[in-house]
Amino acid sequence: ELMNEGMKFAEVVLQAERELMQHREDFKLRLQQELLDFGKSVEKLKSDLDNKGPFKPDVTVKVATDQISDFRKKLSTRNKTQRKLRDGVKLFDMTMKNYKQLKEVDRSLGLLDRIWSLQKDWNKQWDSWKTGQFRDINVEYMETEAGRYISDVGRLGRDIRDWGVWQSFSDELDQFKRTLPLILDLKNPALRPRH
Repeated sequence: ELMNEGMKFAEVVLQAERELMQHREDFKLRLQQELLDFGKSVEKLKSDLDNKGPFKPDVTVKVATDQISDFRKKLSTRNKTQRKLRDGVKLFDMTMKNYKQLKEVDRSLGLLDRIWSLQKDWNKQWDSWKTGQFRDINVEYMETEAGRYISDVGRLGRDIRDWGVWQSFSDELDQFKRTLPLILDLKNPALRPRH
């Protein structure tokens, strides 16, 4: 009878090993499908950013920052999924594709965030100058601030020169810089009313 029990036990162990191998194979197939789906979702995120991101000046700063925030959330979700999939890939000793699009999206979002933050700050600065008293305007300060913005935007231009938002902002700053001599002349105390 002990022999019978031993054979039954051996049969149960063999059955368990077969089921384990089947589950392992099923899990591996699911992981491979998840990797394919993940790759498609990464490509879609990159495509959506390229096609729907706030690269043009036809949106407000608020809309642009909201869009950037939404894309950041989607990127964060993809990064979490990638880490989860990486654990499964290690388990099966598989190799995982390097999703360079995730880095590209992250870099583009960083640059978008920077240009739109500069635009927001500039708008606030410009509004304060427009609504202030003309006699209180400090032209040297305006010149210094405009120079700082022109420099910051110029440095960004190395990476984003073809983005409409950069071109528009750069043109706006250049136009402002061209009007500074006029403001300086109007502030000149030698310019007095004649009549």
